[in-house]
Amino acid sequence: MKKSTFKNGVILVDDNVIYHHFMQKCIERLNLRVPFYFYSTADEIFDHLHMVDIGKYPMPGLILLDIHLRGISGFDI
Repeated sequence: MKKSTFKNGVILVDDNVIYHHFMQKCIERLNLRVPFYFYSTADEIFDHLHMVDIGKYPMPGLILLDIHLRGISGFDI
């Protein structure tokens, strides 16, 4: 398998826990060795990105974002 270009991690933001479980199974089956972060709210992703901004976390290689989050549109994030 080709080496991943997402060494700094992948973030999934979705308020549906079924998608979190689905992605977890995909990660396990593909034997991916990159950090995956699962968040359910806009506040959680904002907190993560704040930590990136102050240098505590690396910038993720990919963010998978639900555009229909409760309380805020994914487009607004």
